[in-house]
Amino acid sequence: MKLNRITAILCLSALLLTACSPSQPDASSQPPADSSSSVPASSQVENIIVTTDPLQVADTALYRGTIQSIGADGSQILLAQEPGRNYGYSSVTFLLTDATRANFDLALMEDGQYLEIYYNPPTCGTEPIEADAIAINYLGKAEHLLFNGTVTSLSVKEGSTVLELESLEDQTPVIFRATQETQFYLDQSAIAVGDKLSIYHSGALTKSFPGQGVALEISPYSEPDSSSSPS
Repeated sequence: MKLNRITAILCLSALLLTACSPSQPDASSQPPADSSSSVPASSQVENIIVTTDPLQVADTALYRGTIQSIGADGSQILLAQEPGRNYGYSSVTFLLTDATRANFDLALMEDGQYLEIYYNPPTCGTEPIEADAIAINYLGKAEHLLFNGTVTSLSVKEGSTVLELESLEDQTPVIFRATQETQFYLDQSAIAVGDKLSIYHSGALTKSFPGQGVALEISPYSEPDSSSSPS
């Protein structure tokens, strides 16, 4: 009789322990190891808050470049264009005045950020160039937005031009789709396999292989130190 009672007590204890133990999560309900936020990496790292839609100024020049240095008092910044791009000057010193507008807090500027600036070009076109910045848009990091590559294939699908390119830097293939909003700075119908292009894109690439993205602008690749018409 005592043995039966002890056995019953042990069984009851085991049941209580099982009920109180924390359950392990089902592995199938967990996010994959390579999952990540859809927010652009640049805004996650720098915590830049864009306060308005991108600013646009008609009848002015546009320059995109990476901040190389910022004046001690924050009144001027030196921008350099990225490889493959051509905005007419390899670098420009922009002066920030009381009239300068921006879509983010200019106090958060730092070296390495990629900016878009509207300005009135100086009458003298020789470098070094200085110009007043009229409007400034924060873009993020150039490496997230620019892709320079050689066209390996092209096709038209559902009315959109689809280009596969191989990176000039590391031969990684990427597919870009051109929409009706994509701006072409070359003859679209003349693009051929073997052409070198510079793609300004949305910054989001799929995790498939090859990665895929949407092209915002397609320009001919500009060789270093090139000074042809801006693109």
